[in-house]
Amino acid sequence: MNPRLPILLSFLLAMALNAFGQQEQQQEFSLLLATAKRAQSDREFAAAAEAYKKAVQLRPDQPMVWANLGLMQEATGDDSGAIDSFRRAGLLDSSLYVPNLFVGIAYTHINRPRQAIPFLIKAESLNHTDALAPLSLGRAYAADRNFAAAENAFRRTLTIDNKNSSAWFALGLTAINVVEARGWTLSDEAGDSPWAKSLFAEALQKQSRVQEA
Repeated sequence: MNPRLPILLSFLLAMALNAFGQQEQQQEFSLLLATAKRAQSDREFAAAAEAYKKAVQLRPDQPMVWANLGLMQEATGDDSGAIDSFRRAGLLDSSLYVPNLFVGIAYTHINRPRQAIPFLIKAESLNHTDALAPLSLGRAYAADRNFAAAENAFRRTLTIDNKNSSAWFALGLTAINVVEARGWTLSDEAGDSPWAKSLFAEALQKQSRVQEA
């Protein structure tokens, strides 16, 4: 008997078992994805998140599965979990729109707008047709009190969807803040200028305070 034959047979058996194990794992992975998608379509987001969690444990190299997990976590209010899942998806594939968008949204939800802004800028650069990206970016800028940048973002939203009531409302609020901020700047830096005094006099006239004007 060839002394190498038992070694060869053991090697072939190991390969066969490994292939069987991979096939079994793939079947389990596919079953988990089907379960998650069914739960997601039924709006059972917590159940869908659990199925996606098990799926990424089997195949942690799948960015879209991480992204779907993040969406389900975001839907159930688990912002920290969603951020982690979306960031994992982004590390695997930085060109994905959804992870960048929803990392930014999740950071804004937990009052960390400065961390949200780079992700939302990236999301907007990846997709110029979805109004949610500039709208979310505008909200992050507004939360960071950068009202001029927020105003620009809301205007970009309206160039994509000019019937977006959320964007119109946010633009109105932001415009008020911009005017107020410029008013304080004028008061602080140019309070004694002729232009500032003229504006003040005009305001007094409108209040029928002619002598003071």
